[in-house]
Amino acid sequence: RAKGILMFARRIPEDDAFRLLREAAMHSKQRVGQVAQQLVDAAQQAARVNRAGQLRMLSQRLVKLYALRVANCDAEQATALQGLTVELMTQRLEQLTRLLSRPTFGDLLDGVLEAWAPLRSALDAPPRATALLKLDAQAEALLTAAEALTTALEHAGATPTLYVINLAGRQRMLSQRLAKEALLAGLLPEPTAELARHAARRTAIEAEQALQVLQSA
Repeated sequence: RAKGILMFARRIPEDDAFRLLREAAMHSKQRVGQVAQQLVDAAQQAARVNRAGQLRMLSQRLVKLYALRVANCDAEQATALQGLTVELMTQRLEQLTRLLSRPTFGDLLDGVLEAWAPLRSALDAPPRATALLKLDAQAEALLTAAEALTTALEHAGATPTLYVINLAGRQRMLSQRLAKEALLAGLLPEPTAELARHAARRTAIEAEQALQVLQSA
């Protein structure tokens, strides 16, 4: 399993993957099997953080796509993408439900599921500009719950790599949020539109600051 992880991540053949494991074992004065298990465990932790972090991005993408439908901008494509995003959200939640320890993360996962239910229901209604603010508030509640779960998974792993994975995942969320806020600024009446423009400026700054941290890391 460890060789497979290395082969996929580094795009290298099996012999090179085993050589990397053997060299790591020599440097750390451990057995190859110990290093392999550590790599498998680290990959599982990273996958959990990545999947939970994707929920944040998907929450913002759904509002963005709904806003595109309200604006009648590529509405047919936006509708199709919204359906695919709902499917992806459902898949990620099912995966996390299977993978996460119920005693450790059950309350946080329940918070995500509870926040998802009203947003999922609201997406079935025809797109209306008057529903945008409520839909956005529901997406923000989901984002907050997903953020709490992702942060808990990062801290449970207690490795610097998970922090980088989490921060990189937040950049995906911020890209969707920025597009969403730009759309809301064009669709909502004043003074609410000005609030969306102000939020977009804050999001851009946050993304730039995080990018600097990632470059340093």
